[in-house]
Amino acid sequence: MLALLALLALLSCAGDEAPPGGGAGSAAEAAPATGLSAELHPRIGSLVTVRWEQREAADAIAVEYSVDEGQWRSTPELDGAVGEREQLLLGLPYGADFRWRLAARSGEEVWRSAEQSFATGALPEGVPPIAVEIEGPDDGAFIFTSVTERDTLGSVDPGFWLAIIDRRGRYVWLLPAAESAWAFHPRPSRDGTALLWEESYDWTPASGTSYVYRVRLDGEVTERWETPGLHHSFAEVDEDSIVYNGRDGGRSDLVWIQDAGEERRVIWDCEAWYEAEGLPMGGDDSSCGANAIAYFPGRDSALLSMFTDGSLIELGLADGEVIWHAAPQLDHGLDSDTTWYWQHEPKLLSEDRVLLSSGGYIEGNEGARRFDFTAAYELELDLEAGSLRRVWSFVSEDWIAAYKGGADRTPDGSTLHFYGDTPGLREISPEGEVIWQLRVEGDGPWIGRCTLVGDLYALAP
Repeated sequence: MLALLALLALLSCAGDEAPPGGGAGSAAEAAPATGLSAELHPRIGSLVTVRWEQREAADAIAVEYSVDEGQWRSTPELDGAVGEREQLLLGLPYGADFRWRLAARSGEEVWRSAEQSFATGALPEGVPPIAVEIEGPDDGAFIFTSVTERDTLGSVDPGFWLAIIDRRGRYVWLLPAAESAWAFHPRPSRDGTALLWEESYDWTPASGTSYVYRVRLDGEVTERWETPGLHHSFAEVDEDSIVYNGRDGGRSDLVWIQDAGEERRVIWDCEAWYEAEGLPMGGDDSSCGANAIAYFPGRDSALLSMFTDGSLIELGLADGEVIWHAAPQLDHGLDSDTTWYWQHEPKLLSEDRVLLSSGGYIEGNEGARRFDFTAAYELELDLEAGSLRRVWSFVSEDWIAAYKGGADRTPDGSTLHFYGDTPGLREISPEGEVIWQLRVEGDGPWIGRCTLVGDLYALAP
């Protein structure tokens, strides 16, 4: 019975209490594993590699580790082969003392080593602190995002960090972006095995070549796409391809498909489409540009968010044809019962659902991005009827984003609403309750696109 309980503890999820170490590990001469050691990653001080010599074969081996009193996590199980072994420990906060031990399973028996002590590296200088204002679910999930050290609009180099944050608001992974580059649109890969982000110089006085990177959690770059003209966002189409929008010396956007190791190709010309449709660009014939692009595999399409006139445009990638567009501010495109302003990060949740973040005004109080509230809207898309209808919303009058921000839906149906230059993040239940809230503190930092990540080990090499 005791062995069965130990086995259940070994297989438990992060945050569950595991029994203390013991068994054969108390006698060094009988230990099936010896030479336990730990080492910090040379670039990422929250990553720890533990090593040992497995002297006796087992069915499986895992590493258990504990940062918070009374809570033990377990790595995925490795095979129990004899020899020199190692494993990464993930999800550890910077500047944390922690304990770890081996757990080797053979049949119903579980052997645990004596506990070892180690510490992660210090938080890198300049990274802004985070305050959790409403404690969230204790589900072991993380947020992948980006944060800046300084006000983005007031700095030549805002100091971008790609970051993973735990539920307690602690940084558990950080990687600096290139000097002076912007990196507002990070996201996990579609298969959940890598991290992607952009480095763009379009909005800074500095110059440099823009790229989009695919990276594993140990910092290894597994793919790099050169993206000349990129000024805002990108989206992954598949493991080898991305779609992005930007300028190519003109005043208006093109949309490109960029395959790994191949020439990019234009699939849509913003100015040409507006002219063909007889629509004014930017509302005043000035330009047309998008601040976000999101890939939707259900129709092999991309949803563009046009900051210049408030349009949403769904574009088929195979033929470059516009599937639908809506611009309620200008009263063209699909009929909509909701008007959005300065919208960010729209995405298709399904064939007939659109989620976006928008500024908003109290009636009669319209101004130049001096919003009275920021809202997340879920809209029902009916292509046959030619309409968009609001089915869910969350309105914030205390946190108001003038720039950036966005919304995303989690697997359990809650909504992440992030507020750009405010800067902060809220998780909102389907019933409209704020169930988690954190704020990035400091002298004017911003927060980038936020995505919930459940399994860090899927991102590891």
